[in-house]
Amino acid sequence: MEKNGSAGSPHRRSVGVTIIGLVILILGLYKSPQSSWKIYYIIFNFPQAIRQMGFLISIFCILESLFFICFIIGATFFLLLKKWALHLIRITLLIDILLHLFFIIKSWYFEISIYRPLIGYSILYSILFIELISYYLFTRPKVKRQFTGAES
Repeated sequence: MEKNGSAGSPHRRSVGVTIIGLVILILGLYKSPQSSWKIYYIIFNFPQAIRQMGFLISIFCILESLFFICFIIGATFFLLLKKWALHLIRITLLIDILLHLFFIIKSWYFEISIYRPLIGYSILYSILFIELISYYLFTRPKVKRQFTGAES
């Protein structure tokens, strides 16, 4: 992978930043088409969607689709070391982490049928764990330094 900037530039993209950016981009490209049908269903069948899924889950499905679009845009410009893209991904990840925590807590109390099987719980916990690690990596000084002074 080609480094960003000239050979003497202090703003070079590290291997870790490249891997994280590509993983987020692939995740966004993979999940965005899968979640877009939910938006279509909810928007064009809103009363029925609310009755079937509930208001909060309907809102979560819409937000999930928007998150994947943010991941695609953010990861693309993250790979170009744009500082605003780093902030976009961090904010999106933080909101997604909070939503996952909400659904974990809600599933403990109300036994949501989506997450009742063991596989559903393990996937939810795995995604949350990966997001927490990613968020931590975005706050490290070495990663932040690569975006300092880069064109915004």
